[in-house]
Amino acid sequence: MNEKPVLEVDGLSIVYPHAGKFGNVLHNVTFTVYPGQFIAIVGESGSGKSTLASAIIGLLPSDGYINGGTIRFEGEGINSLGRDIRGKLVGYIPQDALSGLDPLVRAGRQVEEAVLAHEKLSKDNVRKKSLQGLKDAGLPEEEAVYVSYPHELSGGMKQRVLVASGLINKPKILVADEPTSALDVIVQQKILASIRSLIHFSNTALLFITHNIALAACYSDYVIVMKEGSVVEQGPAGKICFEPEVEYTKNLIDAAPHIVTENNNSFPEKYIHKTAKPIIEVENVTKYYHNKRHPALKNVSLKIYESQTVAVVGGSGSGKTTLASVILQLEEPGSGVVRFYGSNIKELDRSELKTCHRSLQAVFQNPYESLNPLFSVYDILEEPLRAFAIGTKEERKKRINTILDEVMLPRTILERRSGNLSGGQCQRVAIARALITEPRLVICDEAVSALDVLVQAQILELLKMLKRELQMTYLFITHDLGLASLMADSLVVMQNGEIVEAGTKEKLFNNPENEYTKILLEASMLKTLQTDIVQTKGTVHEITA
Repeated sequence: MNEKPVLEVDGLSIVYPHAGKFGNVLHNVTFTVYPGQFIAIVGESGSGKSTLASAIIGLLPSDGYINGGTIRFEGEGINSLGRDIRGKLVGYIPQDALSGLDPLVRAGRQVEEAVLAHEKLSKDNVRKKSLQGLKDAGLPEEEAVYVSYPHELSGGMKQRVLVASGLINKPKILVADEPTSALDVIVQQKILASIRSLIHFSNTALLFITHNIALAACYSDYVIVMKEGSVVEQGPAGKICFEPEVEYTKNLIDAAPHIVTENNNSFPEKYIHKTAKPIIEVENVTKYYHNKRHPALKNVSLKIYESQTVAVVGGSGSGKTTLASVILQLEEPGSGVVRFYGSNIKELDRSELKTCHRSLQAVFQNPYESLNPLFSVYDILEEPLRAFAIGTKEERKKRINTILDEVMLPRTILERRSGNLSGGQCQRVAIARALITEPRLVICDEAVSALDVLVQAQILELLKMLKRELQMTYLFITHDLGLASLMADSLVVMQNGEIVEAGTKEKLFNNPENEYTKILLEASMLKTLQTDIVQTKGTVHEITA
């Protein structure tokens, strides 16, 4: 390339103190980023991806420091540039929308803050620019989002607000740390298309950090593979993703979810409907939120049978999580009925309601947020047993040890807190907590979307093993049809609060009838590695499914 690089990382090593000792979390990392280049950094949790991102934007934790190598922007060292690099020279999109947004400030105001940090504009012009930024990030009702607080938005919508803030100042390089892991495949494509458009027209470079090597294969120019703080392989996307030389890269590719249409583990539909009992029946449920023009749920009906896995798929804001909240009685439906083993949940007496609560458990997307950071693992697992008055102290201890064995966790972690566990270990603890009361139904709400593909594969295999051995029933909520195809016996497709199509996995994947289902399938096919990448210097890849 004749152009000067916008970013040069040369021999970078970073140290964090750990358990009274100093250990390197990055080892001699070297790469170069040119204007307009789309670079993907891939690797499992703990590989050093986010630490690298923090160093590039000048936000390393106070106990971490660079003990070797350099970071230069357009030839200047990072230390000489100061705080002004963030936002204008280097944009940043974090992964965790919940911690990235202020819960007390409306979404539009938070985008405006990013604008006003670098420009002096009138109130009207700031508002116009912020609304356009929200629209460019894939939010169709930008006016409604603008006046909403973060808790009033879906996870995907919150993430798009962060995308808008990161892109609003058209930085020279954008560092995006897992910016689309919480988004459905259609919005994911729109966001990445928006980012690529910015790169193309403004010559902005993108450093795209992801655990999804399929996304890297489909969208990036260049791929850097990291493991345990070191770069193990780097090169053009086509070479790394389709002709990898390192065994670790091959494992990442093998673990990437592919759509599977055959179903070897499901009960025949005839058997399910005549013999198995529905644990949950949702009948004509409608749910409105006070500040929304459209219902979050509209006349939704479905049944969940024993020993069955039902996957609910759809875009962000389609009503998937609201449906889960209604089933778990965390939200009251505006109209309609939810039945537990044939009985209206609203009509259950106190004893029956306690049985219902014990029988319905959930595993959420972010285990760090769903586990009490002040509790040890033992306390986390004992809490539901104490709440439902299950067993004596010794019986509870025995049950905790048994559940750890079932989720394949060592008993040595019982005294540790969630902050000292990896993402995969945390999610296994969350699964153990959900299973410890011996529930009849476990609702998995995006339970693996934030995990890297290797840990994701382990958790999915664990869930399938528990289903086989414990006859578990799952409601598996996901925006990823590839994951749904691996887990589900039947699927429910939601759009704008309605069920638009439902049926067996074979039917929906091989012969979908609804146009939205077809769009989801087409978008999901691009996420698999069954793609041909045409590499053209200086232009965006053309992708053919």
